[in-house]
Parts: sequence; C-alpha cells; structure tokens
Amino acid sequence: MSEVIPVRVRLTTRMAQDGQEESYQFEEDGQLVTLANGQRYLRYTEHQAGQATPVQFRLGDGAIQLTRNGPVKTRLTFDRETKTTSRYHTPYGIIQLTDYRRIGRRIKLAPGQW
Repeated sequence: MSEVIPVRVRLTTRMAQDGQEESYQFEEDGQLVTLANGQRYLRYTEHQAGQATPVQFRLGDGAIQLTRNGPVKTRLTFDRETKTTSRYHTPYGIIQLTDYRRIGRRIKLAPGQW
C-alpha cells in the first residue's frame, strides 16, 4: 500500500557554466508518494512557457534521480558520493552531462503529515 501526501513544491535551480550563473524558481502543486517498500517519489507537473511537463524525483538515501517527460525527455542522476554521467535529450541532439554532485533537498511537511 502506498501513501500519497499532497504537497506544494518550491524549486530553485541554479546553473553555472563558464563563469556565468543562471537561476529560476517556481512553485507547483504535487504529491509525495511513499511506496510499501519505503521508496519515495516527489511528483508534480511543471508549467512553463505554456507547456505542461510531468516531473518525478526518485528520492534515495544518497542519490536523487530526476525524470522529466515533456518535449525534451530528461533523466538525470545526482549522487553525493559518485560522479555521474547523464544524457540530456534536446531537439538538437543528445548532450552528455557529467559531475552533478551538488544538489540539495529539503522536504517540509505540515505537522502530523509524516
């Protein structure tokens, strides 16, 4: 039996490349799902530029896997202990991304919800 908790997702993304940094922030309604085996998923639909994109974070002990299923399909793994390589699919081709160890997560729930 799984447990589904409605949540408000507030996501801030910061990207740095060649000395330049970009950041954006948004909020969406979503769900925190805990399966019977204890595995947790954060699921929501991102609305940006008139496009609705389903997003899922698989929350592990040391790693987080991000999956986005929109016009550009993305699966990225972030691991505290290990350098990872992921393939980022774009309309222009596949980009290989490496070394994404810096990711933070904070989950806040209303009292009595955990």
